[in-house]
Amino acid sequence: MRRVVAWLLLAVLVTAAAWSGIWLRHALWNITMDTKPSSGFLELRALRFNGDIDNGFNWGKRADHLGYFNVYDELGTPERGKELVDYGPLRLGVMSAWVQWLKPRFPNLSRRDKSEYFHAPLLWFNTAMEAATALAAWLVTTHLVRRQKLSVGPNLTKPQALSPKPLFLGFIAALLVWFNPIILWNAHAWPQWDIWPMPFFLLAVYCGCRRWWLGAGLLIGTASLLKGQIFMIAWTLPLWALCLGDWRGFLRFIVGALCAVAVGGCVWELSIYLPGPHGFDRATAGHQQIRRLNWPATLWAGSWLLFALLLPRRFSITAVCAALGVSLFSTMWLFGGSQHWLESGYEIGTWHYPFMYVGSTSNLPAILQRYGYGDINYVCFTVNLPKLLQSLFGGPQWGVTMRTLLLLIYFTLCAFCAVFAAVNDRRRDPRLAIAICLPWLLFFTISTQIHERYLLFFSACAATFVCAGWNFALLAGAVTLVGLGTTLHQVFLANGIPRGNGNAAQWKFYPTLHAIVAGTHPGIAWLLLLAAAIFLYSIVPSSPRKEQV
Repeated sequence: MRRVVAWLLLAVLVTAAAWSGIWLRHALWNITMDTKPSSGFLELRALRFNGDIDNGFNWGKRADHLGYFNVYDELGTPERGKELVDYGPLRLGVMSAWVQWLKPRFPNLSRRDKSEYFHAPLLWFNTAMEAATALAAWLVTTHLVRRQKLSVGPNLTKPQALSPKPLFLGFIAALLVWFNPIILWNAHAWPQWDIWPMPFFLLAVYCGCRRWWLGAGLLIGTASLLKGQIFMIAWTLPLWALCLGDWRGFLRFIVGALCAVAVGGCVWELSIYLPGPHGFDRATAGHQQIRRLNWPATLWAGSWLLFALLLPRRFSITAVCAALGVSLFSTMWLFGGSQHWLESGYEIGTWHYPFMYVGSTSNLPAILQRYGYGDINYVCFTVNLPKLLQSLFGGPQWGVTMRTLLLLIYFTLCAFCAVFAAVNDRRRDPRLAIAICLPWLLFFTISTQIHERYLLFFSACAATFVCAGWNFALLAGAVTLVGLGTTLHQVFLANGIPRGNGNAAQWKFYPTLHAIVAGTHPGIAWLLLLAAAIFLYSIVPSSPRKEQV
């Protein structure tokens, strides 16, 4: 009877949290609506950042006009100084689907409407991804707490009955995601799409805990089609498997990620773009057949798949994924498949913003720029290379630039995290969550070319730190507040509040709030670096303990 009451209470709490979270998201959109403000202190109007949603709307219209599968090939190879699309295939697909939903409801799409109904599909999609992230955080937290409570002895690998503590901590982690202020502002007041890859990452972490490495790779590959930045962190997952001594898991992860990306771009890999003798005719785009199937590429990929299905004595999903990934990617080089979708989704981010930091980011590059090191290509020192590497680097010496140096530091610390993720995993220590999610904080604090809102990635993952201790959760909460401050700083700058421009300047507390958050830039980065150092120290085991496998 007591257990039934406990489950009913949990159901009531989950329902109340879900409905209050949805109401809060609806209210946040309305109070930040970019219209002339009315009276009242709680009005936050004219605080919307419209650049990103306008960009997504315009690309959705372009996909409708040219055809979703023709946008990348129409623009060609991305180059600086020309029009380019920095959207991955799935993200562009979401924008295209949004415009298709709008067409029968808003016949005139020359301008983006300001109403909530106009943006409803995107806002609900953001809400769904936030809910999925909260569920994934619940899964990871509950699993790590349960595994810590395994009985000792011959039944070591057999979990005990589900106790209230794992459920409670998992519910707290889900609430920390669902009511995270950075996520709420980013997805419903900015709005942006940074939350989209996070449920995939946390679910991949859960799959890694269960040793489902192929599934983890598939999840990460799919997430990269939404946000390519995830590969900057996700490489620590197969390294975690390798440090566990599971080289098969390492290979399965690679195969899964390769397969997901290849399948996501299969239309461009297996078809040929035909713009016509005089270029693409925009006026009749909807009536032209401008793509046709590339039969040699299709037969090549089909033969690999058939070989994978028939060769083994029993069905192997890993072999099928490997065949799909290798055959589909090879078609781009062997049979002239398009590579523009790959360049736009994964390459543009590496050179699009060649700055130490973007916006109002407070991190180590911002501090270095404050001290005069603002050139991302500044050569810090040179390294004499052996003859075997001279042809690779184009000379006897390699000039290590500021960007390269910071990336080397970042990748080294991430490798450190992967090693101790494996150590804590073998010890069944919940600090595994800190070790595997910490690269998101390092990504923000150390790397160059980082936007101010990217602290959201770590903040979403840090909800799982409650399984390691409330002290770690509180420190992650402090990092979340810093991320909210950097985000608000950029919003204030975009709306001209420091200059007294725009409707928002009518509110006297806006300049005061801006002065507070602006005064922390970039000095608050020292707090982030200190938090990163504390987390790095915490993942190192403090006392010897017998490994549990």
